Amino acid sequence: MRRKNIDLVVICLLALLTFYLALGKAGGPDPTNNLPLWFTPIGLLMVILIPGYALIAALSPQTDWVATLLLSLVLSLSIDILSALALNLTPWGLRPISWAILLGTLTLILSLSAAFRRRNNIERGTVEKVLSPFLTWKNGLIFGCAAIVVAIGIGLVLQNESKVRIAFTQLWALPAAENGKYVVNIGINNLERQTMNYDLYADEDGVKVQEWPKIVLAPGQTWTGQISFLERPSSVVRLSLSLLDAPSKIYRMVQIDPASFDLVITPTPTAIAP
Repeated sequence: MRRKNIDLVVICLLALLTFYLALGKAGGPDPTNNLPLWFTPIGLLMVILIPGYALIAALSPQTDWVATLLLSLVLSLSIDILSALALNLTPWGLRPISWAILLGTLTLILSLSAAFRRRNNIERGTVEKVLSPFLTWKNGLIFGCAAIVVAIGIGLVLQNESKVRIAFTQLWALPAAENGKYVVNIGINNLERQTMNYDLYADEDGVKVQEWPKIVLAPGQTWTGQISFLERPSSVVRLSLSLLDAPSKIYRMVQIDPASFDLVITPTPTAIAP
């Protein structure tokens, strides 16, 4: 009796649905167009089960449901780790669209391969076992390779844990008005992974106010300064931070509206990554 490919049809439909939701929703121009709540279980299946199941179906269809489930989980995690490493090297990066395209395409290819293999087995008269021993050399080899990939992935994560944080430079400015004196307290915080050389330029409506031509900060180091005005600025005050090796390009910029000098400001900056 010919074996039905209902399982392969189901996972192919889920892969196509993932394409539609990721490209039609997550890839839309409106960032608030969130995915529907019912997509959560489909997304989880596409990450932790379906890719591994499709690979098992393509390589070793003669396994019982217990072996298939366990191997599918381990292989899916291995595929996820390898996919993350590959996507991280591409211009698209780790985004919902890139994940959906990669996992969905892989699932479709493996499902078609499994369907052709089942058809060939039937044409040759091969009878597949409904229940086969879990501890076979083939299952053991697949499980061992998957476990090695998972271990390598965990090791890479632990090794590069300190490099995961976002590296950036923070430029902040706090205007204040006290006793008829108008000042701007400014600061630079180097949260990069290397020593940085900055050039800070302040102007009011295009007219130079003050400049700090060379500020050298080691990683984690902070520089602070102050600009004083004899009277309340009537135009926008702009702070432009550039790197010494790229003076024509503005690296960070802060604009201060004149009305902000009339506000009561707490002299404690909040670090916000760009």
